[in-house]
Amino acid sequence: MNIHIQEIGDCEKCATTFTSFLASKAAKNFNLRLTDKPEDCDLLVIIGVLSKTQKKPLLNFWKQMPKDHRILLFGNCGSEKQDLFSFPESSSLVNKAIVIEDLSELLPIDFHIEGCPPEINDLVEFFNQLD
Repeated sequence: MNIHIQEIGDCEKCATTFTSFLASKAAKNFNLRLTDKPEDCDLLVIIGVLSKTQKKPLLNFWKQMPKDHRILLFGNCGSEKQDLFSFPESSSLVNKAIVIEDLSELLPIDFHIEGCPPEINDLVEFFNQLD
């Protein structure tokens, strides 16, 4: 399976967890290959909160993917479950960096592994279910 990891906003915990999973013995059982080519991507993995600078590259990549692709949201930051980046309406930070708090309003998210960060075992279970 060809996967592409799109970090759309800083989330070092999730990025480190996913990278650790890819380097693990467990990941080798799933025959995962990283790709930067949208046309070769079977699974788009999204990590982080959507920033204004990442919205266009994310949408461009997604639009070029094959029709039978899937999207995995990894961690809480891109979902309604995150609260780390929520600001009161009166805050000067509203609409400065974060485009949307719940990515399912922008993209058809097929899978969501929750956590801050999720556990490596959650990834093993996820890929076992995909096979």
